[in-house]
Amino acid sequence: MNPEITTTEQEQGPKPSVFKFIFSPGAEFDKMKQRPAIVASLILVILLSAAAFALSTITPESLASLQELGLEPDDSMKLFSMIGAGIGALIVTPIAMLIGAGILLLIVKIGKGTAKYKHMFSLTAFITFITMLGLLLNTVIAVVAGTGTNITSLNGLVGAEGAVGGVLASIEIFSIWSLILTAMGLQKVGGLSKKAAIIIASVFFVLSVISQIIGSVMA
Repeated sequence: MNPEITTTEQEQGPKPSVFKFIFSPGAEFDKMKQRPAIVASLILVILLSAAAFALSTITPESLASLQELGLEPDDSMKLFSMIGAGIGALIVTPIAMLIGAGILLLIVKIGKGTAKYKHMFSLTAFITFITMLGLLLNTVIAVVAGTGTNITSLNGLVGAEGAVGGVLASIEIFSIWSLILTAMGLQKVGGLSKKAAIIIASVFFVLSVISQIIGSVMA
């Protein structure tokens, strides 16, 4: 097949949509393989993360942490914290996504996949979109209802502490959803086998559980 024709066909193909990705990820992965979407999804994810991290500074947990330090957060302090967290997210989020895409590309190359960096960055952006949706939802609920920030996790129902709380906190709707999408994406976009994609997603899950346990124990 003529490479020039292939390139033209890919450029004319439809771009994947992050909003359609919520309901039909398989179809959007197929589009992503042909024509990765980067700019629009990156901007949307950055804005979502900025909003989520800004609101996270005024959750009951965050305000309680400040009070434990002997600080009594007033409106000006809350506003300053929100602005600082929002600006920080604008900087950190794209850097984290660049690194994350690089890690996925390395995994794909080790597994003899065929994807390029732009494919992995697009995949990272779309999956991060789901993660940030979950973070924003939990944060908004926490601020409005005055609850904890793990509403969509199993520990949000149980309220356990320590290592058990960490394990239950890792069983979270959006995190598990993201891991499933990661496995699908590595297979459909990255070109890995189904078995390899599932193993990699499982390793990510184990690492997230360990991270949650360490965080809960040290809290």
